[in-house]
Amino acid sequence: MPKETDGLVYAVQTRLSPRRLLFRFAIVMASLLACITGVLYAFYRYNVSDRDGIRHVLESIPGARDVEINGYEDGPSFDIVEVRMNLDPAGRRRIWFGNTTPHYLVSGEHLRVLRIGDFTFETWDRDSGQCFDFGRDGGFANLLPFKLKDAADLAAHYDDVHDILKKMPRSGTHRTPDGRSIQFEIKGVP
Repeated sequence: MPKETDGLVYAVQTRLSPRRLLFRFAIVMASLLACITGVLYAFYRYNVSDRDGIRHVLESIPGARDVEINGYEDGPSFDIVEVRMNLDPAGRRRIWFGNTTPHYLVSGEHLRVLRIGDFTFETWDRDSGQCFDFGRDGGFANLLPFKLKDAADLAAHYDDVHDILKKMPRSGTHRTPDGRSIQFEIKGVP
């Protein structure tokens, strides 16, 4: 006659059986792998969306062509260093943006210009880097007699910006809207 506790012993042995433990381990590992894959894919899409977004924003500007995005792979991410855009077929009217995102190009908060036409910039400021930030929150927002709304507005005012830079001193100190002083140098005078 079986004892009353025999069923409990059988249940404990069944739960601890190697086959059942191996099955549970496989379920946990598959779930963990699915979570890690999902996070990596989301991170990858986020970085690719910046590249795709920048390309979409700039290619939607009237007259823009030959958009080139340069950067480097840093592990699973792609860090954007510069973005080039031509505004005419001959390639004489060019704008290089530095360290930008689709949001900055559309909102106009920061329009960090590394080069425009034949002009390149050098600044000695931790916020500006090697560019003139003509965006509304940028250090050189007050340099122009008009406010730029976005990257399309900068492209539309290309000739005006180029003429203003042509008349500026080649080096000096610029006072930002928030009162900081930035030393700058403009190179490549036509």
